[in-house]
Amino acid sequence: DRCYLCKKTIYSESLDLAHELGIEHVLCGDNFDDDPTDRPGMRAGMELDIESPFRDMGIGRKEIESYIEDLALPFPMIKETCLLMRIPIGIETDEALLERIGRIESGIRLATGVELIRARLSDGTIRVQTTGKSIPILLEHMSEIERLCEKEGYGAEIVRTGYTG
Repeated sequence: DRCYLCKKTIYSESLDLAHELGIEHVLCGDNFDDDPTDRPGMRAGMELDIESPFRDMGIGRKEIESYIEDLALPFPMIKETCLLMRIPIGIETDEALLERIGRIESGIRLATGVELIRARLSDGTIRVQTTGKSIPILLEHMSEIERLCEKEGYGAEIVRTGYTG
């Protein structure tokens, strides 16, 4: 229940701060496509009455991404997720493990120029995910990716189906 515990803490502190500042509503970015049965953090939000305007209005991920694209921002919008999401449930996790995963992801970004990287631990191997269009770039840099992963004590594999979020 690590996502639940983390979100419960974040939302509780946000509510306390909002109350101190006289702010009436605390919102989150859950959207219509998010499945509450697969997202323990959403349970914490519901318990604490955190509002989910995208979800309430039936706005899903693709609509949000399209809107952001239309803004033509001068920088990429990369959806980041908690590093704990790279570790399988049931694996004991500590700060050192999360730092190793973070170093791998940062190293791959630096070596390849690809922004959206997920380095997921699976049976002693780092399974590297990116968008479908960036997979060929990762494959061109496979030897560098293998070295980065080996330096941290893991094998490496590129997931060829593409990351969808």
